[in-house]
This record gives sequence, C-alpha cells and structure tokens, in this order.
Amino acid sequence: MTVNITMSGSAAGSSLSDTVDLSTSVSPGDDTDYQDVYISHDGNNSITDCEFYLTRYVDSNYLNDDEEADLGEDYVEVLGWGDSDTEGVLIVQDGWGTWTSGENTTGSWVSFKQGRGDVDNPIALDADSITTGTPGAEGELPASAEAHIQLKVTIPSSVTRGAGYRAVSVVMAYSSTS
Repeated sequence: MTVNITMSGSAAGSSLSDTVDLSTSVSPGDDTDYQDVYISHDGNNSITDCEFYLTRYVDSNYLNDDEEADLGEDYVEVLGWGDSDTEGVLIVQDGWGTWTSGENTTGSWVSFKQGRGDVDNPIALDADSITTGTPGAEGELPASAEAHIQLKVTIPSSVTRGAGYRAVSVVMAYSSTS
C-alpha cells in the first residue's frame, strides 16, 4: 500500500510546492522568514525513521549561472554556517504547548551542520512536534497524527552583502509498512 505524505504550510492544509523560497532578500546577520511545515500521512500505521537532513538543491529553478558547481558549493557553505549553532538552516520542533502564533520563540531552534543534520547524521522528528493525535516515539509520525515544525535560515554576518543566492534542500526520510 502506498503511503502519501503531506507537507503543508497550515494545519490540515494542502501540500506545499516542491520549492519554497524563504525570502527574496536577506542581509547578512539577519533571518529569513520562517516556514511552518505541518506533516501528516494517510497510512494505517505509524511511519518511522522520520529524519531531516540537508542536501544539495534538487530542483531545476536555480538562479546562479553555473548550476553544477554552485549547487555543491552552496551545500558545503550553508552546512558550514550551522557550525556556530545559531546560524544556517534552523529547525524547531518543540515548544508548541506555549506557542500561540508567528515564529516559535518558546522552542529550541537547532542548526543543520556537519555531524548533525547531514545525510549521515540526520535530525530525528521530535515526539514534541506532534500537535494533533497521540505522540509516539522519537522519529515516529503516528497514523492520524500531524507534526508541526518551522524552518528558517540565519545568514552569517561574515557573508559578503550582495553575494548572490544560495540553494539547498531539506529532506525528510522515513520508513513505512502497510
């Protein structure tokens, strides 16, 4: 049986497009807009091994000139931004019990970086991200449940102003059984 995953920008909403642009213009030292992502599935059982990792951008709408060279460089650079633990691509999966609306300021924002959030060391879906339904174990999205995360990017102040675009992909891997 096929299990369909829905990633939406609103609770119980329709699917996001394949590519989400977090901001058209961000200055070094600033954050992009945050993106709400609500995750659900139509399977009869829990999906497990739900983990997030950063990888090279995989869409065809890349804005720089030399796509092949730049995509690899973008990935390495953006993953390196996370080494400070406060910059780069950030995810928050907890704090929803006291969150009301807007950017989650009560949860813990975690950066994707080498050794945490790369393909060899993904970030597990936190049981605290389950906002509808009964939470299961870490990395599990129970049937009839919905998880809520937010993503944003903090551009390091060391990046040269006007240095161009950066593109990476955030992937959620998972396992399912029928």
